[in-house]
Amino acid sequence: MITRNSVSTEQLTEGVEFEKFSNTFRTLTGFDAKVFSFPGLRKRDLSGNLSILATMHNNEKVMMTYRGNSHLAKLEALVLKNLSECGASVPRLLNQSGNWLIQEYLGDARLSQSLNIDDEKLKLNLLEDGLSSLQENQNIALQIGLNDLVLPICNNDAWRNERVRYLDELGRVTKIPSPKINKEKVFNLLKVKPLSFIKWDARPGNAIVRENKNVFWFDWEHCGLRAGIDDLVWFLCDEWISCNENTETLLIDKFVQHFDRNELNVPRLKYVYVHGTVHMCGKLLKIIQKKVETNWWSRDFCLKFEQMGITLNEAKKLARKASRWARNDQLTAPLSNWLIDVEDIIERI
Repeated sequence: MITRNSVSTEQLTEGVEFEKFSNTFRTLTGFDAKVFSFPGLRKRDLSGNLSILATMHNNEKVMMTYRGNSHLAKLEALVLKNLSECGASVPRLLNQSGNWLIQEYLGDARLSQSLNIDDEKLKLNLLEDGLSSLQENQNIALQIGLNDLVLPICNNDAWRNERVRYLDELGRVTKIPSPKINKEKVFNLLKVKPLSFIKWDARPGNAIVRENKNVFWFDWEHCGLRAGIDDLVWFLCDEWISCNENTETLLIDKFVQHFDRNELNVPRLKYVYVHGTVHMCGKLLKIIQKKVETNWWSRDFCLKFEQMGITLNEAKKLARKASRWARNDQLTAPLSNWLIDVEDIIERI
């Protein structure tokens, strides 16, 4: 049995389940597989989503992906077909039927793993490559009219209220009540005019660094129409992205100007820092809740299988980054010292 302290990848070469996947693979590709493995774990989430690496008898590999929601499978297929045909940094779609997709195998060097280094210069290069490929994918989507084929996402009052509640919920779980800030202004800031096609969950674990050092993005089932700058927020606010403040500032200054300010109700930098702070509080809340349910997870396990960073190291770094971002805007400045207190108490939760 795979445990959260194991970093071995489960493989199937025979048995009832092997035959089940083999039949599906043969139907979708016309070929036989000799080995199935699970780079994102066998049971990833309650929706039934599953990614299977299929190795054929000639040792060629492809990804066989199951989406619990067939509508999301069709959306992902539409996006991959249109983007890949125009040279975007995404896997080629080989086939799609019902809940299943067959995609090009990109490799196994996740960007989150590649960023697990101390070399700040190399880290900056990787982060620039990741953001450049996200931005280029948005540009290609605009050129081919993909913006007209997808729906707006996460732009309703329920979604905004959930984000604002993250602050109080994080205060409750850490037993350090969050300071009072103008939550109505935060709520209104999160309203956008959705004009851009975005990946949305632009986490480095959803990207592969290929042999030519180009960064390719996979898992497109949650994409949609929102503000282009949201991909920047999701990317830089991920718990697996740990860089110094100078690197962070360089990246924001370089990339923020390329996003459409007419999609936002506030200046771009204000949006980045406020949305980013709230977003990180939400991620920190989920990490701590998972830790309370179980315990801290193995860092190697989380990185290998693209899991949330449910580790003491990532939790503390994320709280520190959120504190740093909070102080960059008057609206969230009261949260800065509170988040340092949250960081200090994490070890005792």
